Amino acid sequence: TWFDGMKNGVTTEAPAERFSIAETLRGKHILISGTTGFLGKVAAVLLLDRHPDIEQLYLLIRGGRGRTAEERFWEDVAPSPALKPLRDTYTDGFDAFLADKVTVVEGDVTRELLGIPAAARKKLQKNLDLMINSAGLTDFAPSLEQAIAVNTMGPQNCLDFVLTCQDAGLVHVSTTYVTGRRDGVVTESEDPYGFYPKSDVLHIDFSPERELADCRDIISQVKIKADDQERRALFIRLAREWAVDNGRNLEDADVVFGRAEEEKDLWINRQLRDIGTSRAAHWGWNNTYTYAKSLGEQFLSKRRHEGRVSIVRPAIVESSLRFPFPGWNEGINTCGPLSYLLYKGVRFVPTQPHVQIDVVPVDFVANCMLAAGAASLRGEHEFIYQVGSSDRNPVSVRRAMELLSLSNRQFYAKRVSEPRWKNLLMSAMENVPVDKDRYDRFAAPGIKRLAGGIVGGIKALGKTGVPAVDGALKGVSSTARGIEKQAGLVAMIIDLFMPFIHDSAFVFQADAMKRLEARLPPEEADWGFPIEGLDWRYYWMDVQMPGMHKHVFPEIDEKFKTSRK
Repeated sequence: TWFDGMKNGVTTEAPAERFSIAETLRGKHILISGTTGFLGKVAAVLLLDRHPDIEQLYLLIRGGRGRTAEERFWEDVAPSPALKPLRDTYTDGFDAFLADKVTVVEGDVTRELLGIPAAARKKLQKNLDLMINSAGLTDFAPSLEQAIAVNTMGPQNCLDFVLTCQDAGLVHVSTTYVTGRRDGVVTESEDPYGFYPKSDVLHIDFSPERELADCRDIISQVKIKADDQERRALFIRLAREWAVDNGRNLEDADVVFGRAEEEKDLWINRQLRDIGTSRAAHWGWNNTYTYAKSLGEQFLSKRRHEGRVSIVRPAIVESSLRFPFPGWNEGINTCGPLSYLLYKGVRFVPTQPHVQIDVVPVDFVANCMLAAGAASLRGEHEFIYQVGSSDRNPVSVRRAMELLSLSNRQFYAKRVSEPRWKNLLMSAMENVPVDKDRYDRFAAPGIKRLAGGIVGGIKALGKTGVPAVDGALKGVSSTARGIEKQAGLVAMIIDLFMPFIHDSAFVFQADAMKRLEARLPPEEADWGFPIEGLDWRYYWMDVQMPGMHKHVFPEIDEKFKTSRK
């Protein structure tokens, strides 16, 4: 046996000899969910590029907004820059290769048996060897209902489906941050079932089954409240105001009542978002995202002996180091918003000297997903694989900020689209790590309070009767309101990232994947998790930040423009 026959606390009989990922995946039928997202897409492309001799890759994709799953694949996934390696290899035969090797399956992880139509389901149940569930809601503060449906019940539905197949395993992608608000080493051997971060404070047993039932009751109660007469009147009033503001006919009942239903949905979503955030904090999780992800893990842990089940827990997934090409990134739910603020001149960031930012390139995580899948196919899998840098190649938040500052200087020194004086000014805006008190007083929260005070003071003053003075005060008030809004937005973004840059000093143990990596043949040595060799200066300055400027910041620019309207 290897590792004393123990895999994350589960006794196994596993040979110590090497095994080849390529040989293991050859001829297999593999289903991946979440391929319209950043990580799932890279994992699917890596599988096709490195292992074109798999028998078939199935992609579980939701239809919606008037498009089928097949249409979403060809319109959203196939044209993505992430598929560049396949375009380079197959050139004019690119579409034919995808049509031959990829089967799009319409379905949804929130539905029983993944909502797969009967004919496709029967074929998969007969042939499927492995499912990799990369589908997930990555919004930190979603509606509780959405978070439970996707991040808690989604893994359950995947396992339920896999267990109906003749002989298939499941690799589920979670996050290291299910650990919640606590410090120290987070091991891979701790059983997720019954875990909650504030157990040392609340001192009660935690039942995920009871928690799920409570959440469903809360969701039902909110929906019942949304239907009472008082709120119905509120939604109608808001709908009529919207109709006036948008030049719609108030006498058109379809317009008013249709908008009232939208107002109802918005109200329910806000209520469930706030309740989710509050409930997660009560038990010690940083946000609704990690709370719902942890519940999903707990149910898988309880059922892990029913089949071949593994969980891959990446830390903060960022730009690719090599694959599909250096610097590929998409979406704005990782470090993008924080990096954007620093690039735009936000100076003060709260952190502590001992806090690390646990970042890992997306292609490293994709490697680990495929490696864990191969181990599952051989029946030699471990239950939890943590994939982060804090254990073997840590980088502090302070060091990351230094590298961001250097990268920003390089960017502004080369930029020719703006006046030289502006580039010099922005280059001088050094990012400064500060303690929480200084941040609250002198950075975004303090600016927001100051601007709000100016607005409130002018409002309390009222009109002076002097046109020139009143005009000036109106201008100052308008400017202060704009500053207050933007400072509030900056404070909100930084607050979302506080758990990762200030609150907790984690070290995520990453031994399981290193054990697997040690068994790979020399020609597959880089197919594991070579995090020790990552040069952080090179990565941040030559890979991560150039990738952000090209692929992420333009999207954030558009969102900020929208927020100012």
